[in-house]
Amino acid sequence: MSLLDFSEYPELRYESLEVPLFQELCQVKGTFDELLVQASEGEWEEKYIEVRMLVDRPAAGCSDAIRKAFSEKGGRVLVVDVYTERHDSAALLSAEEVRIKTPEQIFEAYYQSAFGSAPPEDFEELRATFGELLELAGKEEEQ
Repeated sequence: MSLLDFSEYPELRYESLEVPLFQELCQVKGTFDELLVQASEGEWEEKYIEVRMLVDRPAAGCSDAIRKAFSEKGGRVLVVDVYTERHDSAALLSAEEVRIKTPEQIFEAYYQSAFGSAPPEDFEELRATFGELLELAGKEEEQ
């Protein structure tokens, strides 16, 4: 590539520039298990990867495992976008409902709209993490 510099007109300055090599951007989509298969069977050396992962419920550590699987094959995951097939936008809360509900009730309404069911009772780790976030947010507001 060539660069012409007219900043000191009428003098012209000519410079040759090296353009970096193109790296391919690949988009992959599937469930956690499908993505692991794609990572192990594909050619990912020196490719950038955008991942869309379909989940039916939250699962800690999935994104990290996906990143690791692709990096072991030489790829670089730029983003892991986690989504569900079900997201009921009609179930979203109004501004008035958000104002009168507790953060826990808002969280449960979101979970219901995203995953089609109330958070399971045995999902205490998620509930505890959410409680910690609320506690940290409360401390930030006090400062």
